[in-house]
Amino acid sequence: MTEVAVHSCLAIVLGITNLFCAALFSKSVSACLLGKEVSLREAYAFALPKLRSLILAGLIVSIMHSISFIPATEPFHIIPQVFSLLVSLVFLFVPYAIAIENVSAISALKLSWKMVRSDSGNLLVLLLGLFALLVIWVAVVVGIPMKVVGGPAQSGIVGMCEFDSTTRNAFWILHNTLRSFFDSPFVYAVLIVFYYDLRVRKEGFTIEMLAERFHRGGKS
Repeated sequence: MTEVAVHSCLAIVLGITNLFCAALFSKSVSACLLGKEVSLREAYAFALPKLRSLILAGLIVSIMHSISFIPATEPFHIIPQVFSLLVSLVFLFVPYAIAIENVSAISALKLSWKMVRSDSGNLLVLLLGLFALLVIWVAVVVGIPMKVVGGPAQSGIVGMCEFDSTTRNAFWILHNTLRSFFDSPFVYAVLIVFYYDLRVRKEGFTIEMLAERFHRGGKS
């Protein structure tokens, strides 16, 4: 149970951090759609007032994800993972709803669920395409260093230097964190543009209407 608790706490922290980063990038992408520039300071000034809603939404989603950490016996061991995947899909647009629409956490959860249902086919195609690109990216950025530095098999430099498991794990945490700085902005940008596309096609908005509202801080 201690391991489950640690994983759950880590999932909550990472989940909230991910939502806040998505809100920051929402500001930048929206400004680009308007042909404007935005500084990092302006992005933080925009996202920080929404932090309470982002934290609440992150807590709700992360608690749902925590179910995947509960041990299950065969043939039911895959059920928690499937549930966690569905949670990720259903609430994919939560940070963008909070940032762009300036709605509460609960309203963002409902809006994300509504948007996913409205165009699940195209969304799945988009996510599969993203997944394929990330697999190639990770194979280059993670796979090659793993051969050189050493992975779980204790090969490469890490294995030659006989580092302990804690050191190896610390290295891979650092490595994956640095990698995320490169691939996460791309994923955020694609999802934000798709969010606008959904709102335009399904709700009758225009990009200018949404982006201008967002650029003013989400106020009508």
